[in-house]
Amino acid sequence: IREEDILSLREKVRGYLTEKRYAHTLAVERKAEELGELYLPEKVGELRCAALLHDITKKWDFEKQLQYCFLRWFLLYRKVKTQHREQQMRC
Repeated sequence: IREEDILSLREKVRGYLTEKRYAHTLAVERKAEELGELYLPEKVGELRCAALLHDITKKWDFEKQLQYCFLRWFLLYRKVKTQHREQQMRC
């Protein structure tokens, strides 16, 4: 993940958060980078992105958060199931 992509994500995330929550998110990103450099240097970019995204649904009510999580789970489940089926067909 390129630095410019992380900077772009950082700006996009800002619109979803209060100023206080955004400051917290930037602190989490810094800590993710620091720990990533120690333990998973090859994943620092992904860790920083995850840190930036970890609170983007905070302002949503519980029902909207649940719908969002269900949709993401469903899409992931469908992708994994399709990949599994494709592997079986190759055998």
